[in-house]
Amino acid sequence: KTMVRKVNSAADRLPYRLDTQLIGWMIKNQQPLIIQNLETDERFQIVKNEDHFIRSLLAVPLQQKGKMIGVLTVFNKRGDVDFSDNDQRLLTIIGAQSAQVIESARLYLEEVEYQKMQQEMNLARKIQTNLLPSEIPALKDYEAYGISIPAQEVGGDYYDFIAKDSSCLIFCLGDVSGKGMPAALL
Repeated sequence: KTMVRKVNSAADRLPYRLDTQLIGWMIKNQQPLIIQNLETDERFQIVKNEDHFIRSLLAVPLQQKGKMIGVLTVFNKRGDVDFSDNDQRLLTIIGAQSAQVIESARLYLEEVEYQKMQQEMNLARKIQTNLLPSEIPALKDYEAYGISIPAQEVGGDYYDFIAKDSSCLIFCLGDVSGKGMPAALL
């Protein structure tokens, strides 16, 4: 059976207050914990509930790069036998693998968000490039050029050429202090 603990404000409906005590102990000690008789263990105070009584437990921290990211806990070994050191070793191995899977999933989601952001930045760069003039009007006896190369994907530089008539060309230049998206938005 899998027991997922959700926040519930009705304390009278909670058979145990292990949510803060067990997690707190695991955060403090960050090592496996075996309790063969939870009712007599002085570290944890429980409210006995005949429907969902936890007699014994085995808990291991889920650690990733020295940081605890969760706790894996099993309750009441079948056959009313005690948890053994072999059970602890097995759950520790499962916990290490689980922590790796959780971290991989987190990194995957982070990578998906990063790729989405990169696509949005590329779109912003295309939009910004399209705002710049594609052709420079010709002016007799003068050559004019313009280019904008942002330090990041987008930047705060802008230029334009406006032909007033055949003998007058207006140059428009803009340079916002800063770099990246904030400068581009300004």
